[in-house]
Amino acid sequence: MCQDTCGWFTAGEIVVVAVADGAGSARLAHVGSATLIREAITPIIIQYLSGIDFGNGDLSAALRQSLLAAVKGLEAEAHNWGAEPGDLAATLILVVAGSDFIGAAQIGDGAAIICDGQSNLEALTIPKSGEFLNETSFLISAGAVDGAQIAVRRIRPVHFAVFTDGLQMLALKYPSGQPHGRFFLPVFEYLRHTPESEVAEGIGQFLKSRRIAERTDDDLTLVVAHLPS
Repeated sequence: MCQDTCGWFTAGEIVVVAVADGAGSARLAHVGSATLIREAITPIIIQYLSGIDFGNGDLSAALRQSLLAAVKGLEAEAHNWGAEPGDLAATLILVVAGSDFIGAAQIGDGAAIICDGQSNLEALTIPKSGEFLNETSFLISAGAVDGAQIAVRRIRPVHFAVFTDGLQMLALKYPSGQPHGRFFLPVFEYLRHTPESEVAEGIGQFLKSRRIAERTDDDLTLVVAHLPS
């Protein structure tokens, strides 16, 4: 069963993306990952629709509030299933981007990558697990929100990518966790020049390719975005 979930929201110039990966040892991991996506994105939508300007406001605080809301939502969903919160354990990455800013919050592995107009890549967040993929944190872990990676950049993010741990050995350099240009730059180039209606199928075929399949047997989730200037 696939335990990865992703979701996104766009309005005006704002783009919100979240990806979650359910813990393999958690019996309701797929429920947990889906719950975290819903509960993390909703507070950002509410704040945006209420008039909050993330470009000039405290995006770090908004991201942290979303993580706290996601924890509460996960606990409530566990109660609905007659389960413990740990039964729904999952990682989470949340990204909020606009015309001149981007921010991310992450608990666990996977990463968020940004690319500027000169094809310079930067890891906005990196896997918490570092080099050891079998050791990571989950949102329900004690102190997870306090220890979350939260990063905000006041730049124009031409492209960004968010992905779960199934791709990180292919997409990141170890032990630094910095992005591989030979992985991301062709993907962003494809995204820039391909009709929107064809992008999902093309990326899907890439993730199913022999090149990818030979190097991972985990669930794969990759969300890529292009923000036109």
